[in-house]
Amino acid sequence: MMLIASMPFQDSIPLTYLAGCVGTTILEYVTGVTMEALFKVRYWDYSKQKFNFQGHICLKSTLAWGGLTILMTAVVHSWVESAVFAIPERILSVVTFALTAGIFADFALSFRAAMDLRDVLIKLEEAKSELTRLQTRMDVYVALTAEELEKKLKEKREIVQQKKENLSNAITQKREELQRRKAELSANMEREFRKIFRANPTFRSEKYREVLEELRERLEQK
Repeated sequence: MMLIASMPFQDSIPLTYLAGCVGTTILEYVTGVTMEALFKVRYWDYSKQKFNFQGHICLKSTLAWGGLTILMTAVVHSWVESAVFAIPERILSVVTFALTAGIFADFALSFRAAMDLRDVLIKLEEAKSELTRLQTRMDVYVALTAEELEKKLKEKREIVQQKKENLSNAITQKREELQRRKAELSANMEREFRKIFRANPTFRSEKYREVLEELRERLEQK
């Protein structure tokens, strides 16, 4: 994006800087919004930075993109371009194919890891919500029956006790299911998630904040 945005302004450093700021910031914003909509998490967050917009972009990063664009066009790209043109065409074709295949493979693995993480967060959130709902039902039931137990006949008390036990067993089963779902994270999946967290320190999700923090703490303990 740096090279494409600044290509018409190669003879002017100020315009190159401005084009890099604008083009790369637009790409960063679109990428951030798209990834959050698809994966339900943010891989970077500028909410604590001054002059940010929706946490996806901020003035500080925009200015940095402009400087990196000048570095890219004036130094890095010129050197890379000269090195590429010095390679025989037959060899260059093979290298290009290998690099392209590697990029696509990396993208596929990263995309799958991100989708797996999203699915884990959704399942953990659903299990947590179900457990909370059952616990609330039991609390309400106990509160209501506590006042009615004295008014009910002796044979009714066994029915009430059975219902309480059934609810307690349901909560216990749901807790065990939640623990089982957490345990289903394989070693390979944990390694991919740990790499995502390390590569994106401000990684967060408003919708799955609690379960994401639980997952982060679980991975950090290992």
